[in-house]
Amino acid sequence: MSYKTFFWIVLFALQTSISSVFCGPFGLDMGMSLNQIKQKTEKTPELIKDDIYRVDPPNKNNLFASYLVKVDTRHGLYYINAITSDINTTGYGFEVKNTFDSLVASIEKSYGKYKKYDFLQSKSIWNEPNDFMMGLVKNERHLAAFWEQEEGSALPNNISSIAVIAHGLSSSKGYIVLQYSSPNEETINAEKKAKQDSVF
Repeated sequence: MSYKTFFWIVLFALQTSISSVFCGPFGLDMGMSLNQIKQKTEKTPELIKDDIYRVDPPNKNNLFASYLVKVDTRHGLYYINAITSDINTTGYGFEVKNTFDSLVASIEKSYGKYKKYDFLQSKSIWNEPNDFMMGLVKNERHLAAFWEQEEGSALPNNISSIAVIAHGLSSSKGYIVLQYSSPNEETINAEKKAKQDSVF
């Protein structure tokens, strides 16, 4: 084997290892086109509406039951949403809280500092400890964590924010959502609004 051939083999291996190290959440990279996503997923993305697709990402986590992405025709993938299975609990929400805390701790290892919100809106009637889940159901109780540059989070250039949010379905059932947003999200949303406003 010539030195030149050896050089290109080593370079290719290095590029391959680097691309795998810097692969985005669940094996998806912000900015990917829909065709690129199709090539990396086991199943063809299912169109839900507008630019929202249900996908089966290459790198899954057992905690999550479904994955949704938003893909813009110009800017590519700009939003990833992972949703857990329903979590059975009591009115106190211990199981939902534990799942939330465990997920936050895992993400903290990769992205560092974050800001946590855990509060009940003033004048809410769901103010007893065993009303935790109903507070979530009524959107009067908030349990969420956010990673952003302003908080000192160690985010890569292609991710502007990460959020973990607890939701309630009933007094005995809830779920957790994990969201990743691209820096292009605000631009894309503004373009959509401008397009909608242009019809008036």
